[in-house]
Amino acid sequence: MKRNVIHNGLSLLGMKRYNCHICGLLIVALACFTFSGCQTSSTGASVSTASMAAPSKNAGRLPIRRAANFGDNFVLNVSIDGASVASLVRGRSYHGTLSPGQHVISLNVAPSPGSTTKRLTVQVGQTYSFTAMWKGQRLVLL
Repeated sequence: MKRNVIHNGLSLLGMKRYNCHICGLLIVALACFTFSGCQTSSTGASVSTASMAAPSKNAGRLPIRRAANFGDNFVLNVSIDGASVASLVRGRSYHGTLSPGQHVISLNVAPSPGSTTKRLTVQVGQTYSFTAMWKGQRLVLL
């Protein structure tokens, strides 16, 4: 007959089961986070597939690069239609696809307060190439 030892109102057997469940949940959560629909492009930029079209001949291509003199200590955050798709550090660029139609590209810089948005009408099979750079104290997408 098993006896449960009670310590501060908790059964040790119950604590083991509880800890086992917590460990299992943490492993599942980490696995989900790791495989949550993100991929790494050839330049190392994180690309979310949530707001992006599946690569096809019906999609438009969207490369965005950081200017060479953008700044070493800044991260360029790229969002498309309100969804974050990449955080670009020095030497990285974003390469994604967009479904045809209207889209809004938003950029902001951390830790700086710089930000900019650009509206884009994507046509089938077209490439829309941009460079993020500073123009004086303003962040621009050219």
